[in-house]
Amino acid sequence: AFEEGAISNQELAVLIIEALFERDFENGDHWEIDDGTARDLEDDEGGGGDLEGRAFVVKRQARLDWNDLYSVAAAKGTIIISTEKDEIRIENYSYFVAG
Repeated sequence: AFEEGAISNQELAVLIIEALFERDFENGDHWEIDDGTARDLEDDEGGGGDLEGRAFVVKRQARLDWNDLYSVAAAKGTIIISTEKDEIRIENYSYFVAG
C-alpha cells in the first residue's frame, strides 16, 4: 500500500509505532490502549528542511486505572522515512511502564 502511495508517510509512521508497541506491551485486563500518533519533527528537534513530511515524533500509550492500580505503558521515538535511500529509520525508540 505504501509503495503505491495508498498511505502517507505519517500514516506509515503511526503503523510502525503501533506495531512496536504491540511487540513490547503485555496486555491484560482493564488496560485502555490509545491509538498511535505521529507529528512532524519540529525544526528545533532536528526536523524541517529536507525532512519535511518525512520525519515524525511518534507515540502510543496505554493506561491501567482499576481499583487501586494505576499504570502507564508508553512507546515513543522518531521515525524518518527516506524514499531516496529506500530506508526507514527508527531513532530514540523507548518503551516503558510506570506505576
